[in-house]
Amino acid sequence: MASWGINEHSAPPADTDPRLQEAIARLQYLTPLDRAFILDKGKTGISKLPPEKLSEFGLVPETWSLEVVPDPASNSVVEHPLSRASRNAISWDGLMNLAEKNTVRFMQVCTCTNGADPFHMSLWEGVPLRELIRLVSPKDNVRRVYYQSYHAEGITPFQSSLPLAQILETPPGEMPVILAYKMIGRPIPASHGGPVRVIVPGSYGSKSIMWVPRVVLTN
Repeated sequence: MASWGINEHSAPPADTDPRLQEAIARLQYLTPLDRAFILDKGKTGISKLPPEKLSEFGLVPETWSLEVVPDPASNSVVEHPLSRASRNAISWDGLMNLAEKNTVRFMQVCTCTNGADPFHMSLWEGVPLRELIRLVSPKDNVRRVYYQSYHAEGITPFQSSLPLAQILETPPGEMPVILAYKMIGRPIPASHGGPVRVIVPGSYGSKSIMWVPRVVLTN
């Protein structure tokens, strides 16, 4: 973990308020996992689930999978949908295979539109979401991509969306939208949105949906 500390060249003047000196000495650029604040907007209660339930709900690498499908309520067409019903949804191993050639790492602060302070600052590692979109080969009437959070049966999923072009085309000097599987060098625990979550660079946390099992392409 990278951190910022005090040395003889950066130490505050001797007459600085002792409380300020203590606060500066404790500064860290990246937030340790045990200090990262998490907001469960979907009210899933995942942070309180026992390990066996996390496994049952697909919230550990061994049981996680991802569907990438056209919206059944629209006229969107993709050539190679990935779904659990067809037994070709992306597994953890499939994601790791993509990561061998497509890993991206960047730092991103997590903030909320309704919060006064940042939740945490992390180094994220993942696979660009565009790699998954390319696998299904969008063909007709696809303008937007929705990605949904885990949710209990009968409950509307917490979700967000982006224009297809924003996912497929990253401007020079900017980082792509990713499916993240590591946070400050460690696998993302379920309590922090793992095993896989979306991270959207430069956006509020409401765009970076946690516990993602499904991506929907729509018109």
